[in-house]
Amino acid sequence: LEREGQASAAVVPMRAGDTVGDANTAGASLAPGRWSASNLEQLRAFAATERQRAGDDGSRRVAVFDADGTLWHEDIGEAFLKRLFAERQLVDYDYRRDVFAEYEARCAVDTTAGYGFCAQVMAGMDERRLDQLAAAFYAEFREHRIPEMSELVRLLRALGIEVWIVSASNRWLVRQSAADYGVPPERVLAIHTRVVDGRLTDELIEPVTNLAGKAQAIEHWIGVDPLFAAGNSANDWQMLERATTIRLVINPNATLRERIESEWGRAPASPPGPRVLTQDFAAE
Repeated sequence: LEREGQASAAVVPMRAGDTVGDANTAGASLAPGRWSASNLEQLRAFAATERQRAGDDGSRRVAVFDADGTLWHEDIGEAFLKRLFAERQLVDYDYRRDVFAEYEARCAVDTTAGYGFCAQVMAGMDERRLDQLAAAFYAEFREHRIPEMSELVRLLRALGIEVWIVSASNRWLVRQSAADYGVPPERVLAIHTRVVDGRLTDELIEPVTNLAGKAQAIEHWIGVDPLFAAGNSANDWQMLERATTIRLVINPNATLRERIESEWGRAPASPPGPRVLTQDFAAE
């Protein structure tokens, strides 16, 4: 693995969606949707606070979101891998082996290795062709978006908060989906490999954005702890722990709920720590 030379997040330019005070910001709010009453109240209170303090001290305000299971139902990286295999787009792969079975076998041992394999197996592909395939695939997949989360991203952007997506799916695919949320490609931290002469290699770029790698990516590329973090699984735990104000967990399973209760608890801290919100959104 090798760390890629990439511009520091601190120099990411301000964008229109980050500018507070435009026509959309003053009235920006969060519709009830399927939010629980308690979560809706706390998210609206967070938005009201951020609306008041926007630009007060010039400090950066950041929100980070996992993608699969958080912004949308299903795992877009797994679905895309199946499509690439079915259409024989994996130029250097031995098709006598089932690529998804190999992926699952690796994940059973080490999820980071399995997720990395999803990117490595695309070695040899032309990057422009991959971008085209990813765009076409996301156009089909976007029906899996969770509408309440799309609205939440729009609200945070309208408040001038930098929104980043930190995902264990491949970067080419997540960048295509990020555009749908108004998130620029340079604010996508996802698994990818080195590209040489326009073609992908199997050389993973560190940090690999899974488990502790998500927190490492935030530290290295964003450079500040987020006010807000949203995830859905134990693989997001270290990223969620970086959030200073709100940790939002979408559709946690029983094991994750027990861990949240055990390690973060519900008893008020002194001084108050980050608020932990759990929210269920059934697939429609």
